[in-house]
Amino acid sequence: MARQETVLSVFVASPNDVEEERNSLEDVIRDLNRDWSRDLGVRLDLLRWETHAYPDIGDDSQAVINEQISQDYEFFIGIMWCTAGTPTRRAVSGTIEEFNLAKARYDKDSNSVKIMFYFKEAPIAPSDIDPKQIQLVSDFRSNLGEEGALYWSFKTTDEFTRLVRRHLNSQVREWKKRNAISAPVESGELGSNTINMPNDHLDERDEEEFGLLDLEIDMENQFAALQEVTERISDATQEVGSQIEERSQEIKQIQNLASQVVDRRAFHRILTRAASDMQNYASRMEAELPLFSEHLAAGMLSFGRLVPILMALPDDQHEDNREKMNKMAKELYETMESSENGLGEFHSSVSSLPSMTTRMNRARRATAKVLQSLIEAIRSARVELSEVEQLTKAN
Repeated sequence: MARQETVLSVFVASPNDVEEERNSLEDVIRDLNRDWSRDLGVRLDLLRWETHAYPDIGDDSQAVINEQISQDYEFFIGIMWCTAGTPTRRAVSGTIEEFNLAKARYDKDSNSVKIMFYFKEAPIAPSDIDPKQIQLVSDFRSNLGEEGALYWSFKTTDEFTRLVRRHLNSQVREWKKRNAISAPVESGELGSNTINMPNDHLDERDEEEFGLLDLEIDMENQFAALQEVTERISDATQEVGSQIEERSQEIKQIQNLASQVVDRRAFHRILTRAASDMQNYASRMEAELPLFSEHLAAGMLSFGRLVPILMALPDDQHEDNREKMNKMAKELYETMESSENGLGEFHSSVSSLPSMTTRMNRARRATAKVLQSLIEAIRSARVELSEVEQLTKAN
């Protein structure tokens, strides 16, 4: 027997330099459809010119794409990095023209389309730097802010997929509220955005089906491991901070000798020990950083898959789960906030150390570099955890 399924279209606009992120949307939407189709009766259809356009003639290639791909989509996803794209006769780039079309629809009816824009903030190879294109991206980004648009930044494809998964979760939840769409039912009279799908289609899962309990346990384990990594980072930072303070006191004792004659050899030995302390710390943190990213990514992936399952349950059936997730995210957020503050203070101390020996300079640079990476990773994780809290409160 056929089942009723609501189809929502997602249009992606981007230049070629973010092809990896563009392609990753296929996997994100496939996973979301697997999680949603049975319990929520919602399926996302990704619209891309590569798959939905065909050869034809128009004013230019972008005009052909505009003509062939329906503008009646529910969600617009824009992605940019270091190029704005190829100019058209109507805009500085095809991506910006596609955004302008979506924005015009939004201005007429804010519920007709929801716009999500993402900017990649990753290092650019010198050979890929085009000052004019970078300026176009910068200008467009500034204009978005002036128009009241809230855009998101990311550094890696993995981070992008985690962000867009959660944001689509939120957007679909809000769309369902606005349109009062209930769980899937057997086929009958259909609306304009629903289709009949046979049950055997919905039963085809090319990957394992994730269960509520499995996802909860995995998320708890990953977040617990993330908490442990964060605490180890904090403990190691306090330890090396104490060591550097101890070395500073030793230096002061030498400098305050009554003879006023500084023992250069003793001074050098202290600096060598300080450099060794800092280099050991940097090595330890370099080992912790990938673990931090790994547990964060795995935990957020389980959370992203858990949300649509909870969405399909009545409020009284998942209130405890929601409160538990919220508490877990809040506690982890607070731990990271404290850790970030400590890292920031230590980073300032390391950066202000004088240039005394070659070994000390190398250790200082290595420590400052890993500290900056840790601060950025924790700051990004705090943003993601704050979204967990918002989603669990809103469900």
